[in-house]
Amino acid sequence: MFFLCIILVSMYTLKFDEQQLSKLKEKYERWLDETVHRPYLLYSFALPNAKIDVYKKNKKGYHSVNFYGSDAYSIAKEYDENIISNNDITDAKNDSIYDLGEQCGSDEVGAGDFFGPLIVTAVYLDEKETRKYIKLGFTDSKKLNDAWILKNVPKILKSVRYSSLTLDNKKYNELVAKGLNLNELKAILHNRALYNLHERYPEVKHFYVDKFCSEQLFYKYIKDETKQMNSIVFKVHGESHYPSIAIASCIARYSFLKHKSEMEKRYHFSFPNGASEKVIQAGISFKKEFGREKFNDVAKLHFKTLKTILERDENDENN
Repeated sequence: MFFLCIILVSMYTLKFDEQQLSKLKEKYERWLDETVHRPYLLYSFALPNAKIDVYKKNKKGYHSVNFYGSDAYSIAKEYDENIISNNDITDAKNDSIYDLGEQCGSDEVGAGDFFGPLIVTAVYLDEKETRKYIKLGFTDSKKLNDAWILKNVPKILKSVRYSSLTLDNKKYNELVAKGLNLNELKAILHNRALYNLHERYPEVKHFYVDKFCSEQLFYKYIKDETKQMNSIVFKVHGESHYPSIAIASCIARYSFLKHKSEMEKRYHFSFPNGASEKVIQAGISFKKEFGREKFNDVAKLHFKTLKTILERDENDENN
């Protein structure tokens, strides 16, 4: 069992009712970050020295609000005077982190995005590096906004040891058309990225994957691969438990954003993240401007999103 001082995490969570949320939104409206899209996330505010994430109301009728960063405590204290500073807690056990030792971990980005590629990244860390990157604020990329990712990931790319694989949309659609499903593609990419690191660092014994399917299915999906990893630990929300997965998620996110930026320059078109109504509207505009066939180069054709786009566009033309 490893121990880690909570001060490295610097996160506070409070419960807000609608009235409290309204006041918070009014106060920090200017820092609203509309580039962040995550399941159940309502608002994200990117302040100079803090980040605030507001989640949709739960069944009990309140919103969970997370405060991160150097100013997180002082901001959170405005809403709860009884909150205890992490600086007042020492030698606290962080049960969420399972391994701070030498490790390789992998994660993927783009699986839930209609536009853009599928990217899998694996990272190798020794014990010194795991602590270093936690101190620098690296965590699950879903907890960090895109502006933070674009600013901070380039600072570590030259020093961190990683393998990143990108499956662009054209190749992705070709493989899906041949009968491969999304989880099969993810398994193949995770296996290859981890094996790349295994060949470079054969002394590493611990390999972790952010679990997206059962262990049995994973090995079934990679059975035809010439080089296969074994003894992998699969963990749901692995990015919260293994620093190597967290760093991998950040690098994969950075690569995804860079790839999508290149797409936007090529088409002079803005491609939203996810598969929301905003994406559907963008898809309708994209079809009108570039035609249906171009979706093959920028989107995942098996998403139900495409069917919705085509149906709505047809209705628009008929009305």
